[in-house]
Amino acid sequence: DTIDGSKRTYKNQWGLGPNGYGSFYAVGLYGQFIYVYPQKNVVIVRTAKLNLNKNTLWKYAFLQIADQL
Repeated sequence: DTIDGSKRTYKNQWGLGPNGYGSFYAVGLYGQFIYVYPQKNVVIVRTAKLNLNKNTLWKYAFLQIADQL
């Protein structure tokens, strides 16, 4: 139900990407991030080892950048 856009929510550790384009993402405990956009064959991965969840502004900035793809 998340991948087809019927529910705009976070489910099973995955969230829907910006503006309902069929993209989705997951965020790890220590700042890891994966963004998947199947329609454009795009996968973006951010590896990390620091706990950046205290400042989640980077996640929203990243999604705004991904929205421009």
